[in-house]
Amino acid sequence: MHGNLPGLHDLYDTAEKRLVAALYQLESQNPMEPHNFAADEQLRDGTQLHIRAIRPDDKQALVDLFERLSPQTIYYRFHGVKKSLSRDELVYLTELDFHRRAALVAVLHIDGEDQIVGVGRYASAPNAPQHRAEVALTVEDAHQGRGIGSLLLKHLMQVARAEGITELDAFVLAENRHMLRLFERTGLVLQRSAAAGACHLVMTTDTPPSASALSPGGRHPAP
Repeated sequence: MHGNLPGLHDLYDTAEKRLVAALYQLESQNPMEPHNFAADEQLRDGTQLHIRAIRPDDKQALVDLFERLSPQTIYYRFHGVKKSLSRDELVYLTELDFHRRAALVAVLHIDGEDQIVGVGRYASAPNAPQHRAEVALTVEDAHQGRGIGSLLLKHLMQVARAEGITELDAFVLAENRHMLRLFERTGLVLQRSAAAGACHLVMTTDTPPSASALSPGGRHPAP
């Protein structure tokens, strides 16, 4: 009698896909001003994470974050040894137009104060096509594997999409397998290439990321 009825799993799967599509459409119709972007997320362990647009007054917080990073994480991010951030670099990293260059920070409340524990950013080179930018993510070592990188990427793609950025280039050292896996899990990689120990991935932002791929409950640890 009930043999032709769809299973509950199929119903839930269809409902989730419709919800993701509806949210994507709503986001496209009512985009938040990128320099005011803010969102709250919950990590796998229940910890509350705040993601917001970077601000010019975040310079010291970025220095503090940099000083907490391991040499390996710094090497992965900058593709070389780096001892400090200069004043000019801090200006470049925090004073953005949120069109051609944008950045989001991940904030946790630790020991009674808010700390920036991760940064996701995109930047378009002056001669780059209007629809294309380079993306980079950094998460503090002590908080890697909690899904923070995935959440930063999800929201950064939202900002990029609203600003007409439809393709993101990621240049990742081949040994940085966690970051490569994070990008691949989106299901949005259009092209892949490798040279001189680094991988170049091109991702589209035109399709909303998979709810399961970029959620804190994903299977694999993310930076």
